[in-house]
Amino acid sequence: MAPSATETVTAEPLTQRFRLNASATGPYKELSPVSYQETETKGGDGFEAAKYPHYLPTWNPEQKYPPLEPFEHKEHGKDADPSFPNLLPTGTQVNHLTPTIGSEVKGIQLSSLTPAGRDELALFVAQRKVVAFRAQDFADLPIGEALDFGSYFGRHHIHPTSGSPEGFPEVHLVHRGANDKSAEKFFATRTSSVAWHSEVF
Repeated sequence: MAPSATETVTAEPLTQRFRLNASATGPYKELSPVSYQETETKGGDGFEAAKYPHYLPTWNPEQKYPPLEPFEHKEHGKDADPSFPNLLPTGTQVNHLTPTIGSEVKGIQLSSLTPAGRDELALFVAQRKVVAFRAQDFADLPIGEALDFGSYFGRHHIHPTSGSPEGFPEVHLVHRGANDKSAEKFFATRTSSVAWHSEVF
């Protein structure tokens, strides 16, 4: 084989040449609140005090949660009475919005259901997929009682990216503070954002 001249060239890693410029995109989550105003608890500045102050969000950046562990889930709907005598007693109004999905129910208070009624609720929701129960009283109950109701159907999910009531990280809140114009100001000079959200199911 004839001799040849060669040159070894070390290429610059692509990660260095194409690194994201964080200063051009703003903070990781640009519209992330960290507190609520005193106006929301006491009222003022043209705003009434919060109707449910115990549900106002709090943020604790030091909060840590243990890793998720496998768990056994019990499907309560599989043994429920399909005629729904406890969930939909006489006088309850049910409006099926389509033949196979979506129902609106009036005249039943879910927080008062017996275990048999809760089993029927699990079956009914599994059958209708999306169900709206009007005029429920969960917001008026102590938060712990509302969580107890939900835990009957399975373990709670903690959504760590949003504020939650003090001591109850399982409650996921969608909250806009009194006189909060941050979104309005934010989008006054732009049409998009790197802010993000995730769905909770």
